[in-house]
Amino acid sequence: MKKRLGMMKKSVVLATLAFSLIFSWSCVIYGWKKTALQAVKPEKRAEVKISAVQVHSGEKTELKKKPAARIQGDSVVGERFLKNFVLEKSEIKHPGDFGTSAPAEIITKDGVTYTTDRILGQTPSSVTFDGYIAVSIPLADVDLVWIRKVNVLATLLLDIGPLLALEIIEHIEYGRK
Repeated sequence: MKKRLGMMKKSVVLATLAFSLIFSWSCVIYGWKKTALQAVKPEKRAEVKISAVQVHSGEKTELKKKPAARIQGDSVVGERFLKNFVLEKSEIKHPGDFGTSAPAEIITKDGVTYTTDRILGQTPSSVTFDGYIAVSIPLADVDLVWIRKVNVLATLLLDIGPLLALEIIEHIEYGRK
């Protein structure tokens, strides 16, 4: 009877594990992997999500991760992060007044649009902010890209770790009886 009960518990644990693996794929852990651009297959390039690029000169450009940059045609297109960026108010077309909150966008008189995260400070003649600006980097200039990849080990640990812990605890408890 004990043996049959033990086998039944194992079956329930295995069924729960299988159910968890099938239906919890939304619990995926991603990471960013540095990859040579030539290693990214041309037919897969449009699907790749990119968080940074390094050009031939060695300069690395960090890009917005949500939404991540993409390869479109012959360029990496995304938004570059600007930290402590100072903009002269005489160059700003919209908005005319910043008040106390950060505007979603700042548009300059020459048509450049900045997406702001927050206003860090301002003087009568300038404004300092963290934000983003749209960029297009030609693929011909790119050596390395940081692409989004599934961290398989971390994802498996997240998905099956709790179930394995329960199985171990149950095995210990069963061993005590």
